[in-house]
Amino acid sequence: MASDPGEKTGRERFILVVITFITALLSTVFSTMLILAPVPLAVLIYRHGLRPGISTALFSGILVGGLLQHPIPMLLIIFVLALGVAIGEALRDGFNVRQILLVGWAVTFLAFTAFFLVSRYTFGIDLVEAAVDVWLEQLGKFTTASGGIPLSEEELAQLSGHLRAIWPGTMAISSVFVCVVNYWLVRRWLSRLGEEVPSFTPFARWRVPWYLTWGYIAGLGIPLLPGISRTPWLIVLAANLELVSRFLFTVQGLAVMWFYLTRWGVRKWIRIIIAGLSALVMPLLVFIGLLDSWFDLRRLDRESSEDT
Repeated sequence: MASDPGEKTGRERFILVVITFITALLSTVFSTMLILAPVPLAVLIYRHGLRPGISTALFSGILVGGLLQHPIPMLLIIFVLALGVAIGEALRDGFNVRQILLVGWAVTFLAFTAFFLVSRYTFGIDLVEAAVDVWLEQLGKFTTASGGIPLSEEELAQLSGHLRAIWPGTMAISSVFVCVVNYWLVRRWLSRLGEEVPSFTPFARWRVPWYLTWGYIAGLGIPLLPGISRTPWLIVLAANLELVSRFLFTVQGLAVMWFYLTRWGVRKWIRIIIAGLSALVMPLLVFIGLLDSWFDLRRLDRESSEDT
């Protein structure tokens, strides 16, 4: 007789452990698998507890490090799997979606930061510099293939410095993406097992707190202050504030657009095409997102007050 898919069995726990091991191993060959590695671990922790999850994460890192004969892959796997621990334990503690994503984002960002710092100061490998060099190399190949004019040495140096300066903001945005994708997959997996897991707010109703508009204003305004060139760290701070805020309000602008396209009865596939093309007018999306934060273009606050 077949067992209930929702039943927590030793066989299920073993399968989840094996899937985590396999995903960790495949991530050494296919980098995209690294993003998915926390998913089975989060399911394992939610269904079977923290202890087997922690053991699986540690053994996965040791296994990968042993096979590749280098400690950096081991640390990478362990740091990445920290997100699975965070999501699984947050679900067990009954957190809502916003709390789960906030905790997951914080753990992911801190794990990435720790990985880069340990690699640099313990092993002498500057992964940020390596990533920037790879990106510039790919940019050069693309420019040559498209018949464009290659950047001069001075321009490349300026671009390299800018990319290094905004690396914290880039990691913050990447952490959002990784966390959202993982939680979406974990939720679908657990739902198939019959678990009741908090669902995402519909995209048309996504928005960020209004006070984050000050981050965008600060990012644009700080470089205009007199004598700012004498405090380089403020310029770096402003660049990262502007980058992260622009990303958040671009997403909110897309949500506003999606809200009204849905209200007007536009078919979903057409909405997706419009959303993809809207990337060409990103400044307009940022402006819409900012307006929505201040003036509630979708009247979400009014609906919330009427519901209460």
